[in-house]
Amino acid sequence: MPNTSQCSWALLRICRGLAKKLILADFLGQWVDMVHLMPEGYSGFETTIAVYAYAFQIYFDFSGYSDIALGIASLLGYELKENFNLPYTAQNITDFWRRWHMSLSSWLKDYIYIPLGGNRKGKFLTYIFLISTMLIGGLWHGASWRFLFWGLAHGLALALHKVWSTKPFLASIFKKAPLIGVLFTFNLVCLLWILFRAESAQSAFVIAGRCVTGSWNLQTVVGFISERWVLSIIFMLSTLWIFFPENRNRQLELRLKQTPLWISFLAFTGIFILAYYVRQETIQPFIYFQF
Repeated sequence: MPNTSQCSWALLRICRGLAKKLILADFLGQWVDMVHLMPEGYSGFETTIAVYAYAFQIYFDFSGYSDIALGIASLLGYELKENFNLPYTAQNITDFWRRWHMSLSSWLKDYIYIPLGGNRKGKFLTYIFLISTMLIGGLWHGASWRFLFWGLAHGLALALHKVWSTKPFLASIFKKAPLIGVLFTFNLVCLLWILFRAESAQSAFVIAGRCVTGSWNLQTVVGFISERWVLSIIFMLSTLWIFFPENRNRQLELRLKQTPLWISFLAFTGIFILAYYVRQETIQPFIYFQF
């Protein structure tokens, strides 16, 4: 049976999951759904916000689900493996897949990539195996062209990074400036999420096009912030949460594990009350329930 400290941490883990899902993911999802329903009706700035909002939404939705599952399992005396490790702070696409949906990444590696041959049959075949593995990973999410393109794009990105990492000069660029690697990887992942979220492959290209060709003037930005100030605050809080420094995050985790049980229980109750008042009329199902 879990001790008092474990129960306290488990409750806080559930709190974190509920906050991610009901307060952040579902609220951001409203804007994402609106833009994807009629992308032609929004400016380039508004469409771009929707692209990043979906990246935040899917992370908070899925990692929130994982937090709740880990917390409940801990209350029952079981210890499950972590499924996310600050994936948007990854310095390259390979690192991203070591941090994102780690159970799926491990499965793809152990049951598809390695049985195909892994990196044991030469460089060229290694690249082919990487692309093939991610194609299968894309199709695992659904028999759709957009998932196929999404998997193919990630496979190509992984193969290109493998090529890149074998060139000392190129590999040293991101090592000397890790922030550039983080920003490049994050934006690449967000761009590819367009394929994942769009209603169709054609809609994905429309969304991407609007980000570039839509209006990007100061009046649009100011109008968006003033009219949708709650969404703007949620968006900024999401950004701070996702890019919270890793060393500070570890320190916070250690402090939370020392939280007294009564404080954890109050926090758990408070999150439930807050989620009740800010909830949407219909609670959106977890995104990954459809896969």
